Amino acid sequence: MTDGKPETGSVDAVPKTAADDADAAAADAATAARLAKRRLMGFGTHLVVFFAAMVVLVPINFFVTPHNPWFVLPMVGWGSLLALHAAYAMGLFGKP
Repeated sequence: MTDGKPETGSVDAVPKTAADDADAAAADAATAARLAKRRLMGFGTHLVVFFAAMVVLVPINFFVTPHNPWFVLPMVGWGSLLALHAAYAMGLFGKP
């Protein structure tokens, strides 16, 4: 084994067992769980920022221009993106 290739007749290639498959499945499940948690945390942050912004925008609208409810435009526009983010966090845009 001087050139980096295994020697002929060596026992380097061990056949896969059921335990190896179970370990791989557990690793995949752990990775999926971490990804799901990360997606949910990202959505939670987005939701908190959305509500904080609306808490600021709505009173500004009613004190500055009470006859024109312009706060509805950012609420609907940002809310639609928030709905898409919720669908992503739930995994609706996953692999087919």
